[in-house]
Amino acid sequence: MFMKTKFRHKVVFKLLTPIVALIFRIKYRFYGVKFKSNEVKGPYLIFGNHTQALDPLFLATSFNEPIYFVASDMIFTKPILSKIMSYLVSPIPKAKYRADSDTVKNIIKIAKSGGSIGLFPEGNTTFFGDLMEVPYSTAKLVKHLKLPVLFYHIEGGYLTKPRWAKEKRKGKMRGMVTKVWQKEEYESLSLDEIYKQLVSYLRFNDYLSNETKKQTFKSKNKAHYIETAFFVSPETRAFNTIYSDKNDVFDRSSDLHLRIDSYGKFHRLGETVQIEDTIAWHKIQIEEVNKVIESREIKLIMEEELEMNLLTKKKTTALGKVKLLLYTNRVEIKRESGVEVIDFKDISCHVQYTNTLIIHSFLTGVTYHFTPTPRFNAYKYVIFSKIYQKKVLNNDNEL
Repeated sequence: MFMKTKFRHKVVFKLLTPIVALIFRIKYRFYGVKFKSNEVKGPYLIFGNHTQALDPLFLATSFNEPIYFVASDMIFTKPILSKIMSYLVSPIPKAKYRADSDTVKNIIKIAKSGGSIGLFPEGNTTFFGDLMEVPYSTAKLVKHLKLPVLFYHIEGGYLTKPRWAKEKRKGKMRGMVTKVWQKEEYESLSLDEIYKQLVSYLRFNDYLSNETKKQTFKSKNKAHYIETAFFVSPETRAFNTIYSDKNDVFDRSSDLHLRIDSYGKFHRLGETVQIEDTIAWHKIQIEEVNKVIESREIKLIMEEELEMNLLTKKKTTALGKVKLLLYTNRVEIKRESGVEVIDFKDISCHVQYTNTLIIHSFLTGVTYHFTPTPRFNAYKYVIFSKIYQKKVLNNDNEL
């Protein structure tokens, strides 16, 4: 059955890839460097740094064969889209909020049938321009599949369209395989060594890459909606005081005024603190949340009103407006029927699409999906829950 499907995918891939590549060159100014497979025989396990929603399609234009990508199971809650995607490219569904053995089984099945697997291990497009968390299970997958591993870098992806931005900048992107990791190079390594190596090969810093290129990324709204990813004041270290307007960042707790230039760097206007870029700002956020969690002080961080939905494998069901409260050790959901308390020890928080919060309760098995308002920051729930789980519960979570 898979071989028949694979033939269909080859036909679709051959017909559509040149058209898609041309559209990407014109609309997104993206160029995918073709991978020459003379030196290494497939199938491959392909890892890419994750910058935009279109990354799988960007990556695919560099290859001459169909790639079977691991994709969020959220696309399968949209009946028409999921049917089209399944027919054309057969994505491998993966739940963000829980371990999924079916995903691994499907990957193994496709690899044994000669299909190449595409995976963005971060599972999330970057919020700040550098590598996000890479699950340790990625090393286990490498060890188990015993395939040649290709590392694919997308240059300019974050600076062209930061995850928190509502519009893309006018800049150039390029994608290419930067490392081929043969089975003979890693098969004798321990899981820890494989993990360390693959993170090193996968890591990509858009700012550092652009230091020599000096490419500009132009827009009239280079800072707009940055508060949907950054919530800690670099000046006072207060929470939830950041706001943006066009190219500028402001802070309600101080006189902080930063302006983003066409290289994505910050410049201060006034005598307040200077930070270089969003990577430096992200480090400040992590430091401050670490301090709060380590203090063991239980306090309210944020209360906001959102539309809540119940998420299942096949659909989302609207549950109406609720008040969502973020504490240093839990979240609370206030409805007319009462208050639901979910401790961080029983929770998995993730961000889907651009800024949609997903909260999964391990105790009840229930998954909630919160529709974002324009300046809602879903990422802070992920940061607080993961740092609590690491610092208090000693779970080995990274950010």
